[in-house]
Amino acid sequence: MYLKELRLHGFKSFADPTRLDLQRGVTAIVGPNGCGKSNIADALRWVLGEQSAKSLRAGGMQDVIFQGTSNRKPVNLCEVSLVFTDCEDSLGTAHHEVEVTRRVIRDGGSEYLLNGKPCRLKDIHNLFLDTGVGQVSYSFMLQGQIDQVLSSNPSERRAIFEEAAGISRYKAQRREALNKLSQVDANLSRVTDVMEEVARQTGSLKRQASKALRYQRIHHRLSHLDLAHNGFRFGELNTESEANRRKKDVLAEQMEKLNQELDASESSLTSKRDEALGLRQRLEEAQKQVYELRSEKENASNRSEMASLRKEDIGRRISEIKDELARLSEEEELIAGKLAGETKLKQEQLDMFGNSDEEFQKRSADLAELQKQLNGSETDLSRLKQGLVAKENAVSRLRSNCSGLELDLTTYQVRHANLMEELQTLKNDKEVLQQDLATLERTRETREKDKEKQVAKLEELKTKRQELTHAFRDLQVAIQEAERRRASLQAQVTVLEGLQAKFEGFSEGAKAILQGKLETVAPEGSFTVFLKQLKVGEGFTSAVEFLLGAASDGILLRDPKVLRPLAQSLIEKRIGRASLLAKPAGSSAFPSIADKLPGSIIPAGSVVSSADADVQAFLDTFLAGCYIADDLDSFLNYWEANPDFPFFLAVTRNNEVIDARGVVLAGSTSAKKENSSFLSRQNQLKAFAKDLSALEDEHERRRLEAEQIQGKLDAAEKRIDEQTQLLSETGTELTTLSTQKQGIEQTLQGKARLHETKSADLEKLESHKDESTSRLEKARKELEETEADIEAWKKQIGEAEESVASLRKERETKREAFDEVRFDVSQKRQRLELLDRGLNDLQQRSKETQETRIKRLEEVEQLKKSISSLEKESGEHVQAEKEIQKRLDMVREALEKDRLVLKEVEQKIAVVEEGFAPKREAQRNMAAELNKTEVALARQESRLQFIAEECQRDYEREAAEIDWKLELWKAGESLPERIRVDIEETTPEEMESLQERPDPTDEERASLEPVDWDEVEGEISSLRSRIQSMGPVNLVAIEEYKELKERHEFLKTQSEDLWKSKEQLLEAIDEINTTSQSMFAETFAKIRENFHYTFETLFGGGRADLTLVDAEDVLESGIDITAQPPGTRLRNLGLLSGGQKTMTAVALLFAIYMVKPSPFCVLDEIDAPLDDANIGRFTGMLEGFLEFSQFLIITHNKRTISVADTIYGATMQEKGVSRLVSMRFNKSTGKAELHEKEEDS
Repeated sequence: MYLKELRLHGFKSFADPTRLDLQRGVTAIVGPNGCGKSNIADALRWVLGEQSAKSLRAGGMQDVIFQGTSNRKPVNLCEVSLVFTDCEDSLGTAHHEVEVTRRVIRDGGSEYLLNGKPCRLKDIHNLFLDTGVGQVSYSFMLQGQIDQVLSSNPSERRAIFEEAAGISRYKAQRREALNKLSQVDANLSRVTDVMEEVARQTGSLKRQASKALRYQRIHHRLSHLDLAHNGFRFGELNTESEANRRKKDVLAEQMEKLNQELDASESSLTSKRDEALGLRQRLEEAQKQVYELRSEKENASNRSEMASLRKEDIGRRISEIKDELARLSEEEELIAGKLAGETKLKQEQLDMFGNSDEEFQKRSADLAELQKQLNGSETDLSRLKQGLVAKENAVSRLRSNCSGLELDLTTYQVRHANLMEELQTLKNDKEVLQQDLATLERTRETREKDKEKQVAKLEELKTKRQELTHAFRDLQVAIQEAERRRASLQAQVTVLEGLQAKFEGFSEGAKAILQGKLETVAPEGSFTVFLKQLKVGEGFTSAVEFLLGAASDGILLRDPKVLRPLAQSLIEKRIGRASLLAKPAGSSAFPSIADKLPGSIIPAGSVVSSADADVQAFLDTFLAGCYIADDLDSFLNYWEANPDFPFFLAVTRNNEVIDARGVVLAGSTSAKKENSSFLSRQNQLKAFAKDLSALEDEHERRRLEAEQIQGKLDAAEKRIDEQTQLLSETGTELTTLSTQKQGIEQTLQGKARLHETKSADLEKLESHKDESTSRLEKARKELEETEADIEAWKKQIGEAEESVASLRKERETKREAFDEVRFDVSQKRQRLELLDRGLNDLQQRSKETQETRIKRLEEVEQLKKSISSLEKESGEHVQAEKEIQKRLDMVREALEKDRLVLKEVEQKIAVVEEGFAPKREAQRNMAAELNKTEVALARQESRLQFIAEECQRDYEREAAEIDWKLELWKAGESLPERIRVDIEETTPEEMESLQERPDPTDEERASLEPVDWDEVEGEISSLRSRIQSMGPVNLVAIEEYKELKERHEFLKTQSEDLWKSKEQLLEAIDEINTTSQSMFAETFAKIRENFHYTFETLFGGGRADLTLVDAEDVLESGIDITAQPPGTRLRNLGLLSGGQKTMTAVALLFAIYMVKPSPFCVLDEIDAPLDDANIGRFTGMLEGFLEFSQFLIITHNKRTISVADTIYGATMQEKGVSRLVSMRFNKSTGKAELHEKEEDS
């Protein structure tokens, strides 16, 4: 295969479509710097998938598109195509030619084409894997990058070696397999998580379904046992009740006959009994009469005492009335004295008023006569009179005011006393209310403290509930974690059991024997799995496996005769090899020296044992002379000290093996895969079973603890509710107390306001008193002053009249006399009015006193009459008491006589009745038996009715129709043998429903008797207790568990498939690693040898070498390069000159080419640092590879150009746009042919 054609369009400086026709041999590309020569190398790398724009000397992938010049616009598309020919052998395709195209658009679009069809970059990489073609393969050695092969770190340097070794494809497959493996691990993790969750749910549902199944089975047996028991009891009770009915009828008939005989015999006693009855009635009546007379006597005595007490009370009342009458008499005398004085004073005033009135009339007449005579002076006199009358009216008014004020002062005392009494009452009420308020306040404070305590207690309860809740949640989390651990362990157990079931680790021949493929020569029972029968001490598994060696997967033959035909069958059928263990003949040649061994060495047989006699016999012989030591030193020291120590094989705890022949297998062993041996898996299964049992115990303990915490939580909730209720009641009581307090405070406020009002009234009253007193004094003073003024004014008038005219003197004199008389009459009239008012009051008081005295006298008379009546009544009662006592004595005498008579009659009756005692005893016994029978019958009928109702209510069955034998047969075997607790042991049919047994035959019915019904009843009670102890039962859990179990089985299948996939991937990765390691090691050895040659050839001597950094890890090890040109001892590649580095890199390239040449190779100015001598060596070696590969060289060196078959010249006739001109040397003519490359149409 070689590169036939390169097409460029819009790539960097190649703006126009450009095509390079390439031939086998060397093609040189020449031209000035900056004309686009290296762009051709970049185009080759770009089309093969280079993703780094920096490696292409660009800032971004869009920068490889032609950017335009001053004369040209940028293009929007960049496209490069490679055409390879003769591809059938190298690429394994059906095409002779393969075209690879890469296209990128400026807006970001990009695509790859393979033979004109879109494809992925991965498809192109896969196509050229292991061909040496690629953007990072050894087929590109570019300008400035030639020494990167030398300067790269050892890990990066190995890429070109892998390409040369042809393991790139394997590496890709390995990466893909590892990716799939990680996906499988992730899927396994997810499936495991889901299985754990399902297992957790399954555990819960399993318990519920087991509980439901147990409930169904227990209920099934309970119902049939209960029906059988009830049916049997019903039949038995029915039979007993029939017998009791017949017995009752017989007893009733016998009783009737006996009663008739007794009736006939007792008729003779009737008269005597009647006589006795009459006497008893008389006695009862006499006794009753005695009781009545006693009662009458007591009543008479009581009445007499009551009359005496009432007389004493009336006497005390008369004394009180007499005292009151004496007081009234004194008051009447006082009033009479006052009344006489006032009457006398009134008479005197009347007499005076009569004389004054006569004088007044006389003088009035004189004055009238004089008035008539002195008409001339009437007007002036009249005016003076009017003034005088006004003064007199003022005096009268003042006197009236004084009288009113004196009356007010008199009534002040009464009102003042009333107000003081009301104020005292208000004060007392206020004190009582304040005491009530203080009591309420103390009660309220007490309740407030109680409320605070209750709130604190409630908070404490809530805190405790929160703590319990947290503890419950933590316990639930722990339970879930334990369930996850249990599910994880269960999954591991499942995997290990699967490996054990498939006999993983056994040879193919052993598997064939165990799977029964050789059953004809090795029937079942003639062999056993050797390891399966062993019990190894803890910590000795690995050591025992080393001791057993080939016997680790051995088949122990119980019958030695099977050995030869079985071995022959394995050979003939070519099934594979198998370790066949047969009991050796004879006994062991090694003596027992266990008691002489040090503590660091023990016989192997002491840590391995078997319950199987054949296996133990084989072990005793096989492990004879085998020992287990703590370490190698302790055993070797003992062996050196005891050179005659007889042993066959010894193993240390570190798996070091000492053979008796002197062979010691020491050093560390490669880590075995987990679960690699049957014995280790068997021990792991035992350990896992122990762990699972511990987890189950821990889970049950935590579940019980969770139930206890749940109970505490429920109790705490109940106490919180009670405390909240108590707090609410206290709050209600506080509200009531506050309301009462407000009511009392409002009442107190009302009382206070009323007190203030009354106090104000009192103050007003006292103020009014003072004011009235002041006004009275003022009025009296004004009265005196007014009277004085009147006298002065009269005098002035008199003087004025005397001075005015002598004629009016007489008239004035008479007028004055008339006024004096008139004034005197007025005063006397007022005094009479006051006396009349006082007399009226005294008369009213006298009248009231007389009325009271009369009432009290009348009351005294009435009381005296009552005393006489009571004395008479008391005498009557005493007389009646005496008469009653006489009658009582007479009745008692008669009563004693009747008693004696009755006693005689009863003695006669008793004598007669003694003859009827046996018959009466027989009657009583028969009546008792009849009653007993009736009670038993009633009880039986009640029990029959109860059984019938119970059967109808619980099972909707008629008790009379129940066949107890059939029900007992349906109940089946005894419960402990019939019910399996673990639902895993239950068959699908049992999960669906309980299959009833067929009806029993006559023989089976007969075999049911006799029945221990006490045991049946005890079992029924036990079953009921078990059902009650179950609590709520979820009957749907069975179906739910089935569905979840199916899902778990599905997930388990998926998990097994994933484990198989993982094993297959691991096997594929191991195979890839093995193949890659072999190919890489072989290629590396060849390249190393070739490098020695090419280095010495190019340098004319010197020494170069390739070494692996980690020889143990060939697939991942880096590669170190050592280069020492002739005459130097350099240890660091960095000390080489530029030319030496280039020559070393070229030597390495040609060394690789000698192993696996690439279809083409691009060399971009790698000869620039070389001198002419080195150029000669370089070109000479280059010509040696022309028959294997095609070279495309970008160079400026003439000697390099001279070896080229075709030369392309890169020019830039148009600034920024590259063009190519080609020249091919025609070997047949010996001339060069020039041809300019034009744009493709």
